[in-house]
Amino acid sequence: MDENGKRILEMLSEGKISVDEAERLMSLVESPAAPEPLELGSRLRRGPGKYLRIVGVDGDQRFDIRVPLSLIRGGVKLGGLFASGPGGKVGERLKERGIDLSQLDGDSGLDDLIEGLAEFEMDVEEGGERVVIYTE
Repeated sequence: MDENGKRILEMLSEGKISVDEAERLMSLVESPAAPEPLELGSRLRRGPGKYLRIVGVDGDQRFDIRVPLSLIRGGVKLGGLFASGPGGKVGERLKERGIDLSQLDGDSGLDDLIEGLAEFEMDVEEGGERVVIYTE
């Protein structure tokens, strides 16, 4: 057990923190185990998913982010409104950065994007760091 774990146990024995708090703190300071291999078939589903999931391990930190696809859909629609607004400056700036919202005109383009995300998966591992992106 490392120094942080010992301090947490000391604080628990002295009554400075509750058992629940100690458990939460211990889970934060434990060295992360290598993520178990994720099987493609277990995550991909037929039809559109509800979330874009981003999971990873970066050194001693873990992250697990779920973004509702409805939020992405709303964001793209909102971005399209700004892009086509007066002057279209937002649209021009996005195009400069390689994002062309005009290709997502109408619901069909947006539906194609969401449908494409249902089949999308990215799994990158390098130097003890790993990121997996998929829909669920």
